[in-house]
Amino acid sequence: MDLKLEKVFLNEGECISVQYCLEMSDICFSGTKPFRTPVKTDVSIENHAGTVYLKANVEFDFHTSCDRCAVDILKRFNYTFNHILKLAVDENCDENSIVIENYKLDLDKLLIDDILLETPSKFLCSDDCKGLCLNCGQNLNQGMCGCNTYQGELHFEVLKSLINENTKN
Repeated sequence: MDLKLEKVFLNEGECISVQYCLEMSDICFSGTKPFRTPVKTDVSIENHAGTVYLKANVEFDFHTSCDRCAVDILKRFNYTFNHILKLAVDENCDENSIVIENYKLDLDKLLIDDILLETPSKFLCSDDCKGLCLNCGQNLNQGMCGCNTYQGELHFEVLKSLINENTKN
């Protein structure tokens, strides 16, 4: 959605509000398309004392798989993004400043960038997810498998033997 903001930039106190659904179903995130429903957005842009502020509230469902056990999970996110809009780079620009050209703002691009930067890169079904058995693939959250339960400790057998050897000397 392209917004024409000339009126906001030129008139102190001017404000516009936009509510719409942002379509992100084509966006791939870690090899999947997690945005199965549109992102609800509520955006306000206001000229306050000659400075143009953008505030965007977004809400969306994120469908993905647990990074430990591969179970499908659904996470709901609500974010608020704040930016200062500028027509040119100046000494007051910081990480929240967005420079736009010709009073036009590509709101979709800005919000998509904000959402992707804010969304975590790792997802777990729960903080205490046990993951999958390295041998048979059993989801350990659903119960123990028939594999040797000490299999994970085999990786440390060489280290244990070295420690035991050093303590004997």
